[in-house]
Formats: sequence, structure tokens, C-alpha cells
Amino acid sequence: MRLRKEGLPLPAALGFFSGSADLSRAGDSEYYFSVSEEHRTLPEFETPMWRPRSEGSAMSPFYGDLRGLPPTLCITSTRDVLLSDTALFHRALLRAGVDAKLMVFEALPHAFWSYLDIPESDEAVGIMAHFLLAAIK
Repeated sequence: MRLRKEGLPLPAALGFFSGSADLSRAGDSEYYFSVSEEHRTLPEFETPMWRPRSEGSAMSPFYGDLRGLPPTLCITSTRDVLLSDTALFHRALLRAGVDAKLMVFEALPHAFWSYLDIPESDEAVGIMAHFLLAAIK
């Protein structure tokens, strides 16, 4: 979005590995997959401390104009703390008319692709590489 605002060329495609585009609130999976049950009742859990209380496209692209962004592949997993955020971003991209895809791996934690000794890591990185390379051909 910043590149577009500054009149710079956009990439051919975007890869989004389990993240958040809305830093103003926590997604549902963040509640279920983060800390222990006793901590979920603490007031700060409504807006986790690592998320600034800010709206607007500067901090939360979710609220900006997503139209015209390049094709985007979002990858997450069913036990990812940012599963909800990734799915919400995917839906926002679709609403904006962006060619967006969502791939959800089964029973893996947040950032599973960084565990180089599991086959799903190779698979996720390979899928993303194929998606990005296909966009420049």
C-alpha cells in the first residue's frame, strides 16, 4: 500500500505467512492458542500488549484501500495463534477484489514453516515459491 501511495511499482505477487493486517484487535485464534487458561481472563488480553491500540492503514493495512494489490497467497495452520488474523486478511483482500488464496495446514503451530525438520515446512515454502515464481513468468 505504501509503494502504491508513493507511486512505486508493486510486486508481481505477495506471500503472506501467518500474520496480522489489523493491529487494533486480537483475532479469535489468538485467544484460544496463546497463553494458559488463567491468563485469558486478564484485562490486557482483550488487546494484547504487543498490539498497539491504533486503527488506520498506517498501522493496520486491514483498514486501508486494498484494491489493486497483487495476487496474494496467505498460509497458516489450524493451531496457529494468527489463524484468525490471516483468514480475516484473506477475506478483506477478496472483498477488495484482490486475487487472494488461503492455504491452511492441519495441526501445526504458528510459524511451522520455520521448523526445517518437518516435511510440512518444505511443502509450505515450496508452495509459496511456486506461487511467487508463477507470478513473474
